[in-house]
Amino acid sequence: MTEHTNNVSPALTLKQRWLHEFKQSLDRGGWTAIEEKLGKAFDEIATDGLTDLYTPRMFNRIIAQIIEPRIRRKHQSNITPLGAVVFIDIDRFKQLNSMFGHAGGDDMLRVFAKHLSDKFRISDLIGRIGGDEFVVIADGLSVDAVSERIENLRAELLHYPWKLERIDGGDRSVGCELGFTSKVVEISDPSVISEFIRKADIAVMQQKKDRD
Repeated sequence: MTEHTNNVSPALTLKQRWLHEFKQSLDRGGWTAIEEKLGKAFDEIATDGLTDLYTPRMFNRIIAQIIEPRIRRKHQSNITPLGAVVFIDIDRFKQLNSMFGHAGGDDMLRVFAKHLSDKFRISDLIGRIGGDEFVVIADGLSVDAVSERIENLRAELLHYPWKLERIDGGDRSVGCELGFTSKVVEISDPSVISEFIRKADIAVMQQKKDRD
């Protein structure tokens, strides 16, 4: 039997359909319809579909184009505190994923992201930069203020009423304690926020290494 294939990339086919939809939107509703469609497209590209937090690429772009210039202006005006960086790594996530399956793991990540977002302001930047790694840039908040929010988050998650289905042969429906390791670092130089993220990341990894 001969296999029939067309030598066109599936991604290119989707792109062509997407562009066709844009043209239809323009013909039907003009620029207002295009604005709406572009806004939705931006949100889909900028955020992680599971947690609705910013993707690593968009997170870094927002830091470079929005956050660093904003904090630099505050620094030049001698406004303090400039802000803080929080790096968070969920504890034992691989084991939890093995215990409850990918569906359970996804549910844990969604709940974690929602509670994390609720602890910060709309002006703060939150990104999912790895499978179970998150970073917050808290503009204008002190280390103490951010640390308090993180500890409140930790307490909430310890008492969250999880109902997850185990797939590893244990009790079918059980609760779960979702803990995390975190490090809060003060932003002292608005031009090298990436360095503060790296510093917080190293501190978290060292904490987990010392604990294990």
